[in-house]
Amino acid sequence: MRELAGKIKRRAALAVYGLPKPPADLPMNPNSDKQRDQLRHMLRAWDRIRGIRDTIEPAVDARGELTLMSKKDTVAVMRQAFLWSASDNYFRDIMDGVSPDQAFINMIHTLLPDKGRRPTDVRRARAISAAYRDSETGKVPGTIARAMIAADDGLPDYAWDLLSSLDRERVIELAPAEYFEVGLTVAPDQVVPELRKYFDEGKGSEISAWHWLRIAKIAFATVHEDISRQALDCAEVVAREHSDEELTAEIEWLSRWYGARDAAMNSTTEPPAGTIPFAVLDYKQPDKAFSSKNLGDMVQTMASLGHFVRQDNFSFTGDEELVALVDRLRSQRNSSRVVSGESATFSLYRMDRDASNYFDVPPGTWSIGFGWYMHQMFGVKYDVPFNPNLRPIFVSFHVNAPSMLTEETLAYLKQYEPIGCRDWNTSHLLNAAGVDAFFSGCLTTTIDNNFEPFTGTRPDRTLYIDVDPPHDEEFRTQVFPEVCERSVTENADDALRWLEDYRSGYSHIVTSRLHCNLPARSLGAQVDFQPKNPADVRFDGLAGINETQFNAIRDGILSKLEVILGHIARGESEADVYAAWRELCAGDVAFAKQTLASDPPIPATSFDIAEACRQIHKESVTNERTVVVPGEEVAIEFSLDANFKQQLEVTLESIVRTTTRPIRAYVLTRGLDDADRTRVVGLFPQVSFVWLPTDHVDYGTIVGMIEHITVATMDRLLLPELLPEVNRIVHFDLDAIARGDVGELFDVDLGGAPIAARTSPQPTFESGFAYMIRMSKRLRKDEPAARELIRRSHSRHSYDFRGFNAGIMILDLAQMRSDDFCREFLPWVERFGLNDQEVLNVYAGANRAELDADWNRLPRVEDIDNAKVVHWAGFHKPWKLGFVAGKHEWESLAEDVANRV
Repeated sequence: MRELAGKIKRRAALAVYGLPKPPADLPMNPNSDKQRDQLRHMLRAWDRIRGIRDTIEPAVDARGELTLMSKKDTVAVMRQAFLWSASDNYFRDIMDGVSPDQAFINMIHTLLPDKGRRPTDVRRARAISAAYRDSETGKVPGTIARAMIAADDGLPDYAWDLLSSLDRERVIELAPAEYFEVGLTVAPDQVVPELRKYFDEGKGSEISAWHWLRIAKIAFATVHEDISRQALDCAEVVAREHSDEELTAEIEWLSRWYGARDAAMNSTTEPPAGTIPFAVLDYKQPDKAFSSKNLGDMVQTMASLGHFVRQDNFSFTGDEELVALVDRLRSQRNSSRVVSGESATFSLYRMDRDASNYFDVPPGTWSIGFGWYMHQMFGVKYDVPFNPNLRPIFVSFHVNAPSMLTEETLAYLKQYEPIGCRDWNTSHLLNAAGVDAFFSGCLTTTIDNNFEPFTGTRPDRTLYIDVDPPHDEEFRTQVFPEVCERSVTENADDALRWLEDYRSGYSHIVTSRLHCNLPARSLGAQVDFQPKNPADVRFDGLAGINETQFNAIRDGILSKLEVILGHIARGESEADVYAAWRELCAGDVAFAKQTLASDPPIPATSFDIAEACRQIHKESVTNERTVVVPGEEVAIEFSLDANFKQQLEVTLESIVRTTTRPIRAYVLTRGLDDADRTRVVGLFPQVSFVWLPTDHVDYGTIVGMIEHITVATMDRLLLPELLPEVNRIVHFDLDAIARGDVGELFDVDLGGAPIAARTSPQPTFESGFAYMIRMSKRLRKDEPAARELIRRSHSRHSYDFRGFNAGIMILDLAQMRSDDFCREFLPWVERFGLNDQEVLNVYAGANRAELDADWNRLPRVEDIDNAKVVHWAGFHKPWKLGFVAGKHEWESLAEDVANRV
């Protein structure tokens, strides 16, 4: 049967690519009833895949003989199934007696691996699930597959909506792991009782061990530890039976965290009498994948301890490992940094940075809040706010994931403001969010507290750390798996050896790692810092700095922590300590706010906007409609180059069919000639056309452009100045079709906003600030421009707003002219390489009207059943090979246009 399946696939491939069909060498007369039944079963399975029962059934005649499929039928099958590499697994499952629906779900599992996304396979999964869902017989498994993809895309709410639309028992039968995983995140009140029932019925063996582990992780992160334990027990049974070492290690790692949160939240721990509790950071967490494997993190911890080590009158008790580490650091400390201040005894407690709520520390435990606080636990939540028993002093704090900055988190940070930030981006982000913040720089600049200055001669050797070395040069990596498995002492010993090498073992260090660069410089080494992307927001204020700037960072941290530790050592109240902190940092906060708003106006565009518009008008052509249509005219704008001539016709066909009022189409064109225009005018006599050639407009090097955006789409940024007589217009992308009356869209109330657009359903647009951060990272070769883009965008908007999709919009051109949009924002294209959608988001931010989602539905990430406009944003276009939802609708419109021609 496997050979037969291969022959069917080869025949389909040959037909699709237009090659001659091979000889009819498939078995025409199966030699047993069993083979005949298997053959029919396979063909019914293919019916599930392509959803065309009436086409596939005739492939078997009355005697059970296989006949040749037509080219048309073969192409239909090929588009929806035969391209997918996972089909081999599908056939194996079918031959092993697995139901076609379950085999299909298993195939989607293959295309959506647990570890490492393969974009091509994800696109295939997307296409085949759409094809399945488009058929009556494949609707249920197709919908489940679509939910699996949505969850993989970071759209759990949409995934749950899809799963909830089906019979629950059928969903749990076909995809129990996905149902429980998504449900625990979105609807735990419903799913937790169902999971308990599942356990009670003894169905543990129906889910794979790795899926049980995933369920256990999500249940743990959503604080359902009893469910997590039971799921982990199911996984452990399989791990023992199959001696799966990797699975066993994952189980053991998660097991050690059970009960920790309850113990921490119900702490009765008290520090020894007369001592001040202090938390020392380690870097493990329940999600082993995000437990630190970077030795540079331990360097940060030792830098934080250096501020205690330099205090001559501090003594330490508590965690024996930590006390031993402090004693070791004290024995080799920088004698020139020693200060004689208050006398105090600190009781040390180990605590993990990304899991503080799982550590039993006494109330009133002080800590220094430094480092990268952006590692989600199992992709579900961040461990912020911190443990309520902590009193954090924020210095060298970093965040560039606005998704972490929820209202709760921002309120928590305000409680302990001002926040000393490791980089300028974090400072700008927090100040835009209303949290007082300042640039402190990185704590590792002070690592030299722990070492006497080196006075010898360094050997003439170069060490390359996470940078490709020349031939035979010494290389090390700062990131390796053992780090997350080892104790604080083991990692500290290793880090101290590395630091000693920076101090005395090499004349030159070349690295891409921030926490090699800064500590090595602190210890006097000559460092060549080669980050993979110099424009990365993590390095703003830390990369490319001279010795004066470096010393200013180090001295600022030294002086601030010396003062504030003195207040803490005196046993002052929490309120008094934080009042002293605010006073100490007030000048830095004022400077940070001034820096955020200090950029002068952007220079004008390299081309004269008014002259460009005059030239476009000079070459413009107007064709008035020859068929009278009653009603008030609807103004619609399209942007296209010569590659999208056919798409304009299809899109217009859909609009003309559904819109009852007269249409005036403003078409911004590149590369179109008279024949092209004449053809479109002839096809749509009921439409008035204003053709506006923009070929001569050059926006410079648009580094922000991506593959499926053309320069022609940039031209819509000229509309306010180009169309002074037009006050309102609808922009309509050419990868979209209308199902609803666009006249209704044209009349939407903007409420005084310059733009009405739909919030993008894609998770990458969830935060406008994250969107702007991504823009800046593209400026790899222009670090100053990247920094400027962050300052300008963050000072323009208050944190945060949702990014919008600019494919379907209503533009109030009069309001945009009043805002001098073209002269203010077209320069952002040349200066920062932004594309048109990005410029419009930077301009409007939250100041826009929300367009009903039905006016801009994206088949790639959501249902289109009730869409008034279907918009194939992204790479999945209906005119390309491969099935996408709504493809038949596009093809039908294209066929109708072709027939009219």
